Amino acid sequence: MEALTVEHRTDPLGVDADRPRYGWRMASSVRGRRQSACRLLVATSADRLRAGRADVWDSGRVESADSVAIRHAGRALAPSTRYHWTVRVWDECGRRLPDAPPATFETGPMSTDGTTRRDGARWITMAGKTPNSPGAPLLRRQIALRGRVREARLYLSALVR
Repeated sequence: MEALTVEHRTDPLGVDADRPRYGWRMASSVRGRRQSACRLLVATSADRLRAGRADVWDSGRVESADSVAIRHAGRALAPSTRYHWTVRVWDECGRRLPDAPPATFETGPMSTDGTTRRDGARWITMAGKTPNSPGAPLLRRQIALRGRVREARLYLSALVR
């Protein structure tokens, strides 16, 4: 297997679909080889995925040749979370092929109205500057961090008029 995608993107960041679509391509040097069954595994960590303990979704073996736009049917995905996934495929003779190399995707804030589900986030505003007045606003916020930061993600958006 190769070219694992979520919402038609490779290892995407900011997936905002509650039930994203998975896809892959079967690679083979054997002419006429095709998929007869598949099993999707989605986990919250690479270790769980390697151990075959998919804690988000284990589709089980599904008799299907489909490999595009397979809708997530597992546990609900959390906002701003990284997930690890792979797919197992069986060929037309029922032989299991090697697992696809693990892929990742990360959900975004997953808000449909643009303001909810932000886990306490606050808008950075133009303090002391009136809208449409001359000069560029300085948008800045300082935050005190506790502990050691191993990883961070900044989500930002802009409105252009």
